[in-house]
Amino acid sequence: MEYKLEICVDNIESAINAQNAGATEFNLTGRKTIDSEMTFRRQNISMDSTSDIPESSRKVFDPDMIRSIINKLKLI
Repeated sequence: MEYKLEICVDNIESAINAQNAGATEFNLTGRKTIDSEMTFRRQNISMDSTSDIPESSRKVFDPDMIRSIINKLKLI
């Protein structure tokens, strides 16, 4: 029986470790946190009382991160 190992990775180290363990498919978000473009910011107000993420930031796709991970995995 043949098994397929697929792993969700969040950084290059975990991707390399997974590849060394036999993973052939990787799933990652490739996001980075950037400062929001909002002009009005009220301090000490949170949209989510449980979140430690600043209201003035947001996550965006980072193609350079994905490209870097792919290139490093190709070298192994």
